[in-house]
Amino acid sequence: MNAFLFQADPVTLIEKRTIRHASMLASKGSIEITSVTLDGIDDAPANRYAVPVGTVEFCRAWMERCGIQEPGPLDFPVSLRRFLGRNLERLENYAAAPLGAWVKPVRTKAWDAHVKAAGTPPEGEVWASGPLRLIAEWRVYVLNGCALGLGRYDDGEEDDLEFSQQTLMDMLSAFSGSGEAPRAYALDIALTHDLKTVLIEATDAWAIGFYKGSCSPAHYAELLASRWREIAGNTK
Repeated sequence: MNAFLFQADPVTLIEKRTIRHASMLASKGSIEITSVTLDGIDDAPANRYAVPVGTVEFCRAWMERCGIQEPGPLDFPVSLRRFLGRNLERLENYAAAPLGAWVKPVRTKAWDAHVKAAGTPPEGEVWASGPLRLIAEWRVYVLNGCALGLGRYDDGEEDDLEFSQQTLMDMLSAFSGSGEAPRAYALDIALTHDLKTVLIEATDAWAIGFYKGSCSPAHYAELLASRWREIAGNTK
């Protein structure tokens, strides 16, 4: 049985709806769902194998409650950097990145990646690269090295554009063969203005959202559960 712990606050509604859908379609008793608010998580029974579904803050709080070590950042695996199509630097702080650079926190989901402009800098180490000219973007959900499905998430869904299937297969093969890959993750890939297929980033399945139409509810539920079972073995 896969047990899921929903964040009872009004957040991640699509993700929770998708798991409920999977539960309705699953055999009786194969998926169990309970709910707790972020503020009430310290009072919840510490079932380390209950898969949290909520904000990254909620998932982190559940790891803390269950004594689970948070996985290291995934983002730009060494084995996949040749697919980035851009130079990438790891910098000590936000101030070290030039204006106009694309910046992302090293810590998983500490804040949203963006193009640097003037303003109050966030804290912590950052990844920085030059901006890419992209014309289409997709998220590919992966379990045990196999793509479960994908969804386009940029604003040009009506465009008849396709990425290189071979390049995606090369990414999956390189990551699986490296020993770096977790059981479940997503690859965000894109098509550049000169029609090259590049990797934007990899996302660990414990901190992943769901794009409608990308994969089935059952596959999404198994993606989350499989990765969480792996994470749950990492005690502090």
